[in-house]
Formats: sequence, structure tokens, C-alpha cells
Amino acid sequence: MVELRKTLLLPLDDLLAVTKELINEAVSRSGLDRCLRRHEASNLKTLKPVEEGNQKGVQG
Repeated sequence: MVELRKTLLLPLDDLLAVTKELINEAVSRSGLDRCLRRHEASNLKTLKPVEEGNQKGVQG
């Protein structure tokens, strides 16, 4: 579940739906949240790659 979160960058509710469909239909939202917190994957913003440079303008 942690690798799915890191790879797909899904919000908790979407990850819960995928987990219930593919891995374990008995998983709870709170249990999934605790698992993500335990593995430091609960904050989606920290998992997103950091873009380098300013994307607004062209330097030259």
C-alpha cells in the first residue's frame, strides 16, 4: 500500500478504493491512514517530486 501511494500519488480515499478492490476488501480508512503515517507516506505533498527552476518564464 505504501508503494502504491508513492507511485500513484493518490489521495487517501482513492488509495482506499484501490486497496479494497485489489489487495484487501476488509481494510479500513483509519487502518490505512495509520499504516501510511507509520511509513511516513501520509503527507501527499512531501511525496510529490520537487520541480527545479522557475517554470513561469523563459530565461535567456
